[in-house]
Amino acid sequence: MTSPLDCQITLKFKHPVIGVIDTANQLEQSDALFGWQYVDYPGTEDPGFVGRDIGAGCKLLLSEDRRTLTVFLPMRVSQAGAGKRMVDHLRILTLAE
Repeated sequence: MTSPLDCQITLKFKHPVIGVIDTANQLEQSDALFGWQYVDYPGTEDPGFVGRDIGAGCKLLLSEDRRTLTVFLPMRVSQAGAGKRMVDHLRILTLAE
């Protein structure tokens, strides 16, 4: 069963997807190499954020030609308390020209 607050996103890319990074640890480890230098990414130690990874129940579907990625994100309710912000991050790597 889905909630009206669940989200499904379809992303289309010019070049094939060669990888998806979706866990907090892998995202943090790849920030310096693949992140944008002008973004201050939240770290796992940041007390203002809960769960940088996409979490349980998320589904990723990659098309046969690897140029379309559909992401299904179920609604999550923060159990962390007031003042905490939940974020869902994906880092999608595509083949370069």
